[in-house]
Amino acid sequence: MNQAFTAIHFKAEGWPNYANGIAKFSAAGIILEFESKFLGIFSNGVKEIRVSLSDIHSVKFKGGFLKVGARIVLRLNSIAKSTKLPNDNGKIVLKIPREDAEQARVAIA
Repeated sequence: MNQAFTAIHFKAEGWPNYANGIAKFSAAGIILEFESKFLGIFSNGVKEIRVSLSDIHSVKFKGGFLKVGARIVLRLNSIAKSTKLPNDNGKIVLKIPREDAEQARVAIA
């Protein structure tokens, strides 16, 4: 079966909210499916954000040292969409597990 997207697991942090989820990268854009938690304890439920290519200002992959600390830094053109995920001054940082780092680099390219 040929999938039209690449799925990457992530964690995102931004006081006071934290999120764990899956980012699905395709030629049409990114779908972020995640569970958001207030203070890391109280769940706000599972949410989904669809980000089209026209909504993306920039997306970068930062590999870390020996694939530890890999992350995807995403900046959007829409403040409304960027505030739905934990962010730092409008910058959404998706922390990628070591085993998914190479797949994340390829998805961004």
